[in-house]
Amino acid sequence: MSKLPPGTTSAVLTSMRVLRDPVGSMEKWKAKYGDPFFCNSLNGPIVMTGNPEGVAQIFRENPEHLKPFAMENASTYLGKGSILLSYGKKHRNDRKLMRPPFSGKRMNAYADSMARITRQVLSEVETGKPINMLETGHAISLWIILETVFGFHQRESVQPMKHLVRGMLENLHPSFMFATVLQNRFWPPWRRFSNYRQEYYSQILNKIETLRTETEMGEDILSLLMAATYDDGSRMSEDELTDQLNTLLIAGHETTAIAMAWAMYWILLNPAVFAKTKSEIDQLGPDPDPVAYTQLDYLSAVVKETLRIRPIITEMMRLLTTPMELLGYEVPAGHNVGFSISLLHFNPDVYEDPATFRPERFLETKYKPYEFIPFGGGHRHCLGSAFAEFELKIALGVLLSSAEWELLDPPDLPMVRRSITMAPKGGVRLIKKSQTETRQAGRD
Repeated sequence: MSKLPPGTTSAVLTSMRVLRDPVGSMEKWKAKYGDPFFCNSLNGPIVMTGNPEGVAQIFRENPEHLKPFAMENASTYLGKGSILLSYGKKHRNDRKLMRPPFSGKRMNAYADSMARITRQVLSEVETGKPINMLETGHAISLWIILETVFGFHQRESVQPMKHLVRGMLENLHPSFMFATVLQNRFWPPWRRFSNYRQEYYSQILNKIETLRTETEMGEDILSLLMAATYDDGSRMSEDELTDQLNTLLIAGHETTAIAMAWAMYWILLNPAVFAKTKSEIDQLGPDPDPVAYTQLDYLSAVVKETLRIRPIITEMMRLLTTPMELLGYEVPAGHNVGFSISLLHFNPDVYEDPATFRPERFLETKYKPYEFIPFGGGHRHCLGSAFAEFELKIALGVLLSSAEWELLDPPDLPMVRRSITMAPKGGVRLIKKSQTETRQAGRD
């Protein structure tokens, strides 16, 4: 067994480069050092891979030997009870309790709300005026999550929560991930984030108290989680519920909005892709059941290809509690192992012509769970992945069937850091050229 692979030496420079340009940095280090390679970071030493076999090894590793990465940093903004930060038996129990509300069978209950909200947001977009699709995606995704996950059904209750959530997320500075020293009230972004989060948590606790006084629980995910029990009959505490909701919000709302913006960008950038997507959607007729959008093969392939070519989270890491063999190297306990989603998704041995947006690849090939990983994988695969894809298909179906759009951005739109995610620079600029379904928005 060989010693650790070659790689970077300066923890500060490595972290700064990942903070600024994770995709370019990973590509540069792979070209220079090979795969896997070593990264010395402010959050500890990491052995990174974009090799599918290396990813598979990490996914197959005993879950008891892996802890979440940078737990101390992340717990301050996700919450100590977050499922992203639990491990071992606690993580298994939390996943078992939280999985049913996000199962495929549950998704259909949210379809009408997702379509109605998308139409309502779209009806408020002015024809002929440039818009930022990322901002529009945020409006759609946040409203959907506040209604279907948190149970805020009245628009007058949704608006104050939107203000708090946007304030919190806009101040979720990426520096929080790398330097706990900046997580103090002397650092303006952290002070603003903390102030918004305190009021946000207060509102969630009020919502939980209100739900406890109701005789019948709703269909929203919060109500389902409040009613769910662990194997011993116990339920989640208030602190656990608020931390899990905070995690669902941070991990789900922002990522879905970014994916929605990128999908519109790629669809409108490629005339052939647009023609196939639009034709498939139009075949459903003028007023389809929203669930029908989720069953369209080409639209599903467009969503997957969007998540492949522009991963929202570009890498994931795990802390080893025991040594692990990774592609011929012995990684010691106390080190981290990580996989670069961007390197894997652009690996030419897995994806032919990986820089080209070609949804057909997902109709021609069934990729293995360690080859296509926009939502991670293994025992920590994202619980909300089915919800996110379901929402994306419905929102895109409504957007493309309800209006004609023009893309204003060039064909080489770059990615930029946005909090803990990577997003399109400028947010994807579009113009709504015409409205074709205002009657539906009015009925809703």
